[in-house]
Amino acid sequence: MGTGYSYGTDALLRTDWKGLEGFVGYGFGITKRKIDFTNVNPETNEAEEYHPRYERVHQANIVENYKLSENTGFKLLGSDVTVSATYSFGSGQPYWEIEKFYLDPEGELQNIYSYQDRIRLPEYSRTDVSIKFKWQYKSWSMEPYIQIINLLNHENIWSRDYIPEFNDDGTIDVKVVETNMFPRIPFIGFNVEF
Repeated sequence: MGTGYSYGTDALLRTDWKGLEGFVGYGFGITKRKIDFTNVNPETNEAEEYHPRYERVHQANIVENYKLSENTGFKLLGSDVTVSATYSFGSGQPYWEIEKFYLDPEGELQNIYSYQDRIRLPEYSRTDVSIKFKWQYKSWSMEPYIQIINLLNHENIWSRDYIPEFNDDGTIDVKVVETNMFPRIPFIGFNVEF
């Protein structure tokens, strides 16, 4: 059981300039929760408010399409050519980290994590580009395309794991293993509409 609240705002600007169509969007949002037996302060033994894992305080998106054939007359083998680009940015999400270790009564090593939102992961940043070639027939069309996801190969971190490593002198080091989202991925696709 618990309580929570959020507040924020969004803004969207549509673009249509010399054949460039799309939008620029920005979102700001704060979210907090307070749940029984979660994020407990060890000094007061009381649950405290925290920012949940899914919170992104700042989120910005740019999506733009340029219909090259329509605006310049250029066609490739008779196809209509469209070039597209998208960019997304998000501030780092709340996360936790290991602060201490202890041995339980069975002699097993246990982790004590920080509060739920003690740290934040690095920011999210991703640029995608594509080019589409569309042939329109009487009752159907085909559209092959080439797309590159995460063009700049930004290492967007999804999660972190903390692995204890024992040293010969009895001390413990913590190895941080990060799981990333998509690396740079080029691919080819094909759309058919009837």
